[in-house]
Amino acid sequence: MKKSLILMALVMVLGFSTSSYAADAAGHSWYVGIGGSWAIEDFDTDDVEDFLEPIDVDVDDGWGVNATLGYHVNDNCSIAFVYSYLTGFDSDEAVAYTFGVGEVLDEAGVYIDEDDLADVGLDPDDEVVVSIGADLEVDIMTFMVEGKYAMSGNVSPYLVLGLGLMYADADGELPIGVAVAGESVPFPDFGDDDSDTRACWKVGLGVDWWATPNVTVGLEGSYVAAFGDHEFDLVDIPGVDVGDGEIGLDYFNIGLGIAYHF
Repeated sequence: MKKSLILMALVMVLGFSTSSYAADAAGHSWYVGIGGSWAIEDFDTDDVEDFLEPIDVDVDDGWGVNATLGYHVNDNCSIAFVYSYLTGFDSDEAVAYTFGVGEVLDEAGVYIDEDDLADVGLDPDDEVVVSIGADLEVDIMTFMVEGKYAMSGNVSPYLVLGLGLMYADADGELPIGVAVAGESVPFPDFGDDDSDTRACWKVGLGVDWWATPNVTVGLEGSYVAAFGDHEFDLVDIPGVDVGDGEIGLDYFNIGLGIAYHF
């Protein structure tokens, strides 16, 4: 999926660059744009994995949309306010442990005669299976002020730098399953929803193609990172304080968009 998106965008830009139509930012003041993006996660989940050990937190890449309002300071420099929304950063992991009924009773220091176990349909060798899961879903919104320096011309490469805020909403759940001799035993799941906001930065490279005197099509690759890890309280166990889980929400972003300049 990621390779197909990148290839499609490159083909479009290369195809556009063969156009003989000449245009650039000269004579334009404001511009507005919309676009879509694919975000390749570079999250730091070590703190969460330490709590969930031995469960590994493997987060999927995300996707999103963005909107831009910009101003051309001169023919080469512009400044823009950019809103971006990303979703799809999900993780669904689990581990399972298998014990014998007799082993569990011994560990608990409980003695039950085999005949008494048989009366309830159990045997000391029957299996007790305990599964512990870790589900995580993260949505990210960024509000950026971005500065861009672009080369003049119909095909216009550029450098972009940004500063802003990153708001993240995380939903965590610890589903626990218990089965004795193949029969499920009701057990509560523990989880919570929390959000956190951090300052963030961005650096990237891109290229714009002037399709008409007023319309550009752009391809951009960037790296976005927060200043410090986001803190989430995602586990709600009555009477137990497990503290905050810290997650570093950094990612590579590949975006394709269109803008109108006036």
